[in-house]
Amino acid sequence: MFISAFSASTILPISSEATLYYYLYNGYSPIILLSVAGFGNTLGSIINYYLGKRGIEYLLRKKKI
Repeated sequence: MFISAFSASTILPISSEATLYYYLYNGYSPIILLSVAGFGNTLGSIINYYLGKRGIEYLLRKKKI
């Protein structure tokens, strides 16, 4: 679930909702699944923010040279 949620919150076009539904349907704990999915989404968003912040600095430095 973590990998699916993490991948969905980055640039990859993956749907983590289908994975969540699959695990819920098979009897896994909803609290644990939502916690893991939330952590994966948050971490993916932080990485996207970092890439955007550092990426623009990299592109600006590259353009000056």
